[in-house]
Amino acid sequence: MAKRILWLAALAAPWVLLIRRLWFIWDTDPQYAYAWSVPALAAVLAAMRWRSQPAREPVRNGMLLCAAVAMILPLRLVQEAAPDWSAANWALGLAVTLATFLYLCRTGGLRWACWFLFPLLFLLTAIPWPQRFDLWLTQMLMRKVAAVTVEILGWMGVPAFRQGNLIRLPAGAIGIDEACSGIRSLQALWMVSLFLGDLMRLSAARRGAVLAAGLGLALAGNVFRTTLLSSIAAHWGMGAVHSWHDPAGFSILAFGLAGAWLFSMTLRREPPPAELHARTIPTLPTAIPLSLVAALFAIECATHFWYSAHEHSSGVHDSSLRIAWPRTEAEFRRLAISDNARRILLFTTGNAAAWEDDAGRAWSAYHLVWAPGRTSTQSARMHRPETCLEATGAVLIQEFGREKVAIPGGALSCREYLFRRDDAPLYVLFSLYEQQPVDRDSKAMLQDWSGWSRVQRALAGERNLGQESVEIAMRPLPGEKDAVNVMKKRLATLVSLGGPAGRAGYRGN
Repeated sequence: MAKRILWLAALAAPWVLLIRRLWFIWDTDPQYAYAWSVPALAAVLAAMRWRSQPAREPVRNGMLLCAAVAMILPLRLVQEAAPDWSAANWALGLAVTLATFLYLCRTGGLRWACWFLFPLLFLLTAIPWPQRFDLWLTQMLMRKVAAVTVEILGWMGVPAFRQGNLIRLPAGAIGIDEACSGIRSLQALWMVSLFLGDLMRLSAARRGAVLAAGLGLALAGNVFRTTLLSSIAAHWGMGAVHSWHDPAGFSILAFGLAGAWLFSMTLRREPPPAELHARTIPTLPTAIPLSLVAALFAIECATHFWYSAHEHSSGVHDSSLRIAWPRTEAEFRRLAISDNARRILLFTTGNAAAWEDDAGRAWSAYHLVWAPGRTSTQSARMHRPETCLEATGAVLIQEFGREKVAIPGGALSCREYLFRRDDAPLYVLFSLYEQQPVDRDSKAMLQDWSGWSRVQRALAGERNLGQESVEIAMRPLPGEKDAVNVMKKRLATLVSLGGPAGRAGYRGN
């Protein structure tokens, strides 16, 4: 019995390591809340396959297993420094999958391990998609859903038009918080469709049909949801939308899940009788599972000591950005940040203002700060102009790329955008800045969020650092051709690289 428990512990240990690194993403990003159910569903699939497993033919692949486990250490170091980096999370997930697969090969042979490969790969559905792909897909689907909704509302006699991701109605605007956020059910139904295909033991073609049906149901449900909420707003006012928001979202998700299940049931075929083989929990020589568990424990300890040693030797304060708000400019006023934005972005402090300069240009600026912590990087990366501005009705026209902009005390790596909102151009400079310990050479540490900049943080032993974002938007003068340079000059007067956060000179408020 002890050997069987040890075998199961070694089988689960790599996934416990991975899941512990991912659950803060599941907790902070509602789009991945479904991932909490993935480990349990994978266990169900493994149990179903256990009943008809092939015969075991153990093979010796000790060196391959050792190499796969050794790959986990550098990946854990990088993932600890950049827990939101999808490339690091996927690399770690694939390394864990490979190590588990080789462990199963050592237990029962290649054919036996392949029999349980799908439940292993299914666990990867809990890893967040690459952020660029996720953002592109989400924004594209939101626009499609909004366009179809406007067309349906026209058939219903409800006047409406689409502006970016907004649906404009006489009573007001239905935006991402009220309607389009339901697009997150797409990923949940993607996961459920894969689960049902294997649970029903469908062929590859039938699994593809279930997957297509699940995605179709998700999109159809979101169109129905936005149409329903828009119709409610048109007939009973915007106040009535909030009371229907959550019930409509849960109902559509339940509709999609039930539809995918019923469709998979219609495609189900009785599998052929399985050959009877030993179904007892296998065992290995004690040294193999014990060594695997010990190696994974050592990897976690090494990761902890690597970062603890660097954190102990570095300064306890972080460098931060200083914002000099132009209070003397014409029509300067503070902007309120909505409770919904605070709930979604989870920032610690945030300030915003709008004003006009002497030439008549309209300006606005936002400065958000996320305190150091496990979720700071993930929460900060959720705030991007492509998402937030399009949710207010802006349409992205062009992204100019990334450029370093000189400011007092250093430089900021900024992304430059051109949007159109209310039939007028809107230029935006956006920078995401990671606070640095004061005794480090911050100039040597890249702030462009490239792959190498994240590896740099792992090599320097930096993790859980505070984050800041600065977003400046400007409506240019008619016919103005040098708007981007105007914004760069303005940025240098507003933002400077200051001293320790929270000390004298910090003017974020």
